[in-house]
Amino acid sequence: MYTTSMLLLGLPLSGIVLAQEAAEPSAVQLAETNVKQLVAVLKGLNDLLSTVKDKESADAAAPEMLKLAEQMDEIKKASKKLAVLPPEEQKRLDGLYLNTVSKYLHTYIAHMKQISDKEFFGSETLRKAFVTYGKPE
Repeated sequence: MYTTSMLLLGLPLSGIVLAQEAAEPSAVQLAETNVKQLVAVLKGLNDLLSTVKDKESADAAAPEMLKLAEQMDEIKKASKKLAVLPPEEQKRLDGLYLNTVSKYLHTYIAHMKQISDKEFFGSETLRKAFVTYGKPE
């Protein structure tokens, strides 16, 4: 069986040995993917919240905040299903990502404090989004 991409690229079809289906990802790969997704969502939240400067931008940010928060919930659910990593792998992942996650969490908390102190710039929509999903655990 050949893929459309192979045909479109004009690759010679004779003698090609197709790979078996890719192996299931390992627990380490799943954990690393999960952490990368967490970093991306936290970055997205910080980027979004940095745009909140008035009621209009606060109202506009709320729906996207809810989407990102739902992604965060999915990441948390996936994390609970992950196998416990060997200590050396956990240490490696911590070395790669812990500072970044910590930095993004601190920035997120600072954004939310600032926005909360400004009473959500009068945006009931953003306040509800924050009450629903915005509080870090």
